[in-house]
Amino acid sequence: MLAIQEERTVAPDNTVAWKRQRLQIPPHPARAHFVRAKVRVHEYPDGELAIFHGPRCLVRWRPDDSPQSDQPLLLRRSPLAAPQEAAETVIHSFHNGKKTNQAVNSLAT
Repeated sequence: MLAIQEERTVAPDNTVAWKRQRLQIPPHPARAHFVRAKVRVHEYPDGELAIFHGPRCLVRWRPDDSPQSDQPLLLRRSPLAAPQEAAETVIHSFHNGKKTNQAVNSLAT
């Protein structure tokens, strides 16, 4: 099967850019995160997307299905994304060299 394959570097938020969207890489048993790792995004003719690290497939999405992982498919405006749910987000901020945590309720976007 043919696919478009492009290499990307994983951002500090464990996402990769793909066609003006951010693809979220879920937690994986092989590594705690993939920040700064080189990965390949595969886009198949039927619209399916997959992210590979070497020979290992990290996550795969089908345009008509929900994600095949516990994490959201995409961040920031995606026609493939699952319905948004309210979530609690912890914001880390630094003030005068001291770290403070603040929990806020937000929508995953």
